[in-house]
Amino acid sequence: MQNVDQVLRLLSSRESETITRGSCVALNSNNMQGYRITKYNPSYFAASGAYLKDEWTSISDVGKVFADGTLTLAEYQKVEDVYLTTVRIFADAAGINSLHVVGLEIHDAMPQGRLEEGQNVSVPQAVEICREMLRERPVWCRLENEEGFYVHIGYDYYMYIGVSANTHIQQAVESVKKLGLFVEKHWPSPYHIS
Repeated sequence: MQNVDQVLRLLSSRESETITRGSCVALNSNNMQGYRITKYNPSYFAASGAYLKDEWTSISDVGKVFADGTLTLAEYQKVEDVYLTTVRIFADAAGINSLHVVGLEIHDAMPQGRLEEGQNVSVPQAVEICREMLRERPVWCRLENEEGFYVHIGYDYYMYIGVSANTHIQQAVESVKKLGLFVEKHWPSPYHIS
């Protein structure tokens, strides 16, 4: 498992460069395909949108008992790894090599200066940032690029990925479904800023 310092060292490597703040993304939702990707089976959502099955929603739930048993660290990491693989699969399908850090929030426990607003990060770096967000570490941001691709990590283990409407993504969607996640089309990110 990588810790925050390892991620920050990775981010401060030569691959990273800072771009002009605010110049990153102007997404046009009419030209986008948005997906909500989760471990949650859509058949357990009520009409109100509430999820009805008792399931874990966070790394802080490790050791707690749920309908399917006690959440172990190994089970948590297995699901986390599938989410991170999903980011790689979608980025690869869309031909994405890098993303920009947008809307960066760094909280007290994280050293300042190594991750910056507007910073360009490689997909492997973006995956490690997603890991930190999934683990509710002291960093949150949107990962986006000029072509409209984005990865947003939300509360309760919701992930949103957006791609250009011109991107042929069906094979990626099928690959992610085979990994055990649920991929719902027509779900633009609630963190999306036009």
